[in-house]
Amino acid sequence: MPIINDITVRGDCLYNVGIMERLPNGKIQLVTLTQCDFKINVPSFMLTSFLPKAIKSWYETVQKHYTKNHRKL
Repeated sequence: MPIINDITVRGDCLYNVGIMERLPNGKIQLVTLTQCDFKINVPSFMLTSFLPKAIKSWYETVQKHYTKNHRKL
């Protein structure tokens, strides 16, 4: 990954939500859900082989939108 200000950026957190609660036994439990962009290219064979049909459809829609609306600076 490129080095920015002497820091290696390996990913960006796009979405993060969590719940912290005390359990009946007195322990504290933290549950989080995070969606990250790990700055890696996903090979096309992985997208077509391992993702469920609904996710493939969503991905194709996003790709079409991005391709249509992306302008190079």
